[in-house]
Amino acid sequence: MNSKYKKNNYIILLEFFALISVLSFLNLSHAYESELFFEIDYFNPKFHKEYVDYNMYDISGNPAFYSQAYTKNLNLYQISANRKLNNYHRYFDAEQNDNMAFNLQWIRQLSKKSTLATGITYYQNNQKNLERSLEKNYYNHYFSFTDTTIGNVVYKGPKLWVLYDYSINKNILLGLALNYRVERGLKDVYTECETIIRDIDINLGIGYLSNSKNTQIGLSTRYFNRQAMYEAVKEYLEAVNNTWFGYHLFLSENPRATNRKNDYREGYEVGIQLEQNHILGSDFGIRLSGNFGEFKNKIKVGSPSNTQPRGYWQRSAYQILTNLYYQTKKINSQLYMIYNNYSDWAKPKDYNVLILENSDIQNRIGWINKLFLLEKFQIDLGFELSTINTYYEEFAAEFLYNEIRKSNFFMGGGKFKINPISSFYLHGNIGSVEPDFHWPDTNKFNIMGIKLGYERQFLFGNIDFCLNYNILTPDNVDKKNEEFGIEIYFLQ
Repeated sequence: MNSKYKKNNYIILLEFFALISVLSFLNLSHAYESELFFEIDYFNPKFHKEYVDYNMYDISGNPAFYSQAYTKNLNLYQISANRKLNNYHRYFDAEQNDNMAFNLQWIRQLSKKSTLATGITYYQNNQKNLERSLEKNYYNHYFSFTDTTIGNVVYKGPKLWVLYDYSINKNILLGLALNYRVERGLKDVYTECETIIRDIDINLGIGYLSNSKNTQIGLSTRYFNRQAMYEAVKEYLEAVNNTWFGYHLFLSENPRATNRKNDYREGYEVGIQLEQNHILGSDFGIRLSGNFGEFKNKIKVGSPSNTQPRGYWQRSAYQILTNLYYQTKKINSQLYMIYNNYSDWAKPKDYNVLILENSDIQNRIGWINKLFLLEKFQIDLGFELSTINTYYEEFAAEFLYNEIRKSNFFMGGGKFKINPISSFYLHGNIGSVEPDFHWPDTNKFNIMGIKLGYERQFLFGNIDFCLNYNILTPDNVDKKNEEFGIEIYFLQ
């Protein structure tokens, strides 16, 4: 709806309902954290109701292309709730995750040349019966902090997002995006570890748009900085703090009243993009994106007044993405291929030798197809197949893992238009994933899920209500993991 319309009583009531809901539900939110490469999920568009087709911004994250993709004013209000029951989990994982998120986003066309988009997300991640880890995700860090306790942890905080792009003329586009997040976590048992994380991510892009608008060329650069502090108060001798070097060696920290770990990460990324639409006058198009990035992690451990360097690890990676598409009024078909190559190495500060090396080569190929039939039916079909070749070696522990793992995902479903203002949709998925060495008791997880939703259009906007359920069943293990949630969208 155009921004010139003022809020009415219906919107005020809806916002009140959204606020009450966010206090009542335990929701899922993937907290923002600096990682290499823009997250791409072809099966979950950025905005609901397919506000826009897949585009160069969604593929590359280059902010210069934002106004080409999102051409209208938009208000988005989103509430999500999710619970995961991890009946089968790794040693340092929580037995249950209860999560919540409340997301607001706005897009404003300030003029024919400039667009401003802003957003704020508040999220809360509740980890129940977290097994001995003082990290939010132990398996994402080579130098991790643990103790000997099992307890509950709550991570919460806001995330702010601002994007501005400007067209110098009809051919040259500029864009700037900023993400900023602050998160606080607290474990409810001694050592009562408190974590504070601050994330900042800056993305700058430039783009070229041909006079016919069929050709786009882009160049983007990104800088990110993450600072994390972990502080554990020691009350009894059994709660011993350990610093892990990889996943097989650890060092017990010296006895003291308070142990602290400082984790500082800094990195950059550069990317280049190309899109050619209506190839030779047809409905076919192609998007290409290439990215290279690197980050460095420095870890210090000790007392609050005297932390000493404990470890250093570095990651370098590059990505090549190809997206072939065919778009008409009746068909929207996307074929994509993604190649990621990650290379890591780490060493302890006390010794000038490598403690571990890791290499991950990921290949993904997928297809998603939307068919629009008889004005009332939309059929969705898709799949993704992937392989990961991992070479992981810890030299001091004499541990080597060199395997190729496969996964597959198949999706089918559709949408039925009940009447001009309401629709019903249903999606199902099945698949399997082969895990790495962190899951020693199984060689494969079988996945099955279902998503059920209802959309309705009102004078003041569109409301979408969605329920989802997923089940993860490991081979050779008499346990299964379940996930169920709810999402409510309001688009204006």
